[in-house]
Amino acid sequence: RFTFDGVEYEGFEGDTLASALLANDVVGGFLSPILGRPRGIYSAGVEEPNAFVEISEPWFDPIVAATTVELVEGMVALSRAGVGRLPTDPSGVPRRRVVEHRHTHVDLLVVGSGNGGLYPADEAASRGERVLLVERERDTVLGAGDTWRTEGVEIMTRATALGLYDAGYATVLESAHEVERLWHVRARRVILATGTRDSLIAFSDNDRPGVLLSSAALAYFGLFGVCVGERVASFGPQPDTGTLAILQHESAASIAGLVVPDDDARIPSTGGFEVLRGWTVTGTEGRPQLSAVHVRGPDGEHGTI
Repeated sequence: RFTFDGVEYEGFEGDTLASALLANDVVGGFLSPILGRPRGIYSAGVEEPNAFVEISEPWFDPIVAATTVELVEGMVALSRAGVGRLPTDPSGVPRRRVVEHRHTHVDLLVVGSGNGGLYPADEAASRGERVLLVERERDTVLGAGDTWRTEGVEIMTRATALGLYDAGYATVLESAHEVERLWHVRARRVILATGTRDSLIAFSDNDRPGVLLSSAALAYFGLFGVCVGERVASFGPQPDTGTLAILQHESAASIAGLVVPDDDARIPSTGGFEVLRGWTVTGTEGRPQLSAVHVRGPDGEHGTI
């Protein structure tokens, strides 16, 4: 059980606050900091630009992205429009987390669990070097098959590298329900294996609730069993086969249309939806949640999905 903006909901152990809100059909619920425009959950990770909250129970955090908050029993959260608020009576604010500082020295620091860091970490550990691998996700499956081993590699999950500085100095924040640790790491070598992120495509009203990254739709369905909508339009240079398969899952969404700027894009022959090759999205409609997408063709023609 948790409360968001005064309304009680239920989620599952392992949910983030964002996935639990989407599962309860809370697509919006947030505002932009300057103009107060309605906004919704946009991503599934640290790149979230919209869904910021204050956590007041069972600990206090003035502002944090809902996509990075692990849901716990009795959590109380309030939406925040990009700016946190400090309490007027700090003595009454619960703070169950213990805040610690730690220092460590390693031969190799690996940030992220991508293959570009896993194999060098394994090789370094096999030579007897001290290796620390930092991963933000709590349940990430490390390694590619059975060829990678973790012996000799210290793995720190729920941890985010905050900064990388001169002479191999890095700061890492390790967060759990009970404790927060700020690690000061000195490393002889550092490997960044953080992978890639989807980027925003610019069009009018692209901040409307219901507009989110395709990788987020894939993550919410694959990791949390949450479908982000009943009817989905996809816009991007090359539709991902896995995303299309998930969106067409019998318990998931139907595809309203595929908008693909590339005339020569190869579209998986799954059928059942319109494919607009060479078209782009120019704007959206909805009050406040997305209800339609405006598109423009290569010869200037206009349409609406």
